[in-house]
Amino acid sequence: MNQNLNSKTMKQYDNIHNKLANWWRHGNQSSPLLFMTALKQEHPPIADTEDLQKYWTDVDFIIERDMQMIDEVGTDGLLIEVRDISNRQAEELVEKTF
Repeated sequence: MNQNLNSKTMKQYDNIHNKLANWWRHGNQSSPLLFMTALKQEHPPIADTEDLQKYWTDVDFIIERDMQMIDEVGTDGLLIEVRDISNRQAEELVEKTF
């Protein structure tokens, strides 16, 4: 962790870290948590098809698409307690993050 971070930032990090660790341990949450992932802004085309049968049942296609998605998801992350923010604040956070 960067030693230059101020104490307020460190407290926020610790708070988020503790909530996420509690979630992973299947602990009780005081409110719902919102996790977001998104493709990187500039990514190659992801495998797609109009054929719903293929989309849901073609194992090779599903694996190829999922592997592409994993490779192209951004690594920036954010954990938000849903009750703590307004819709506009959520939009601003998403804009800053992605």
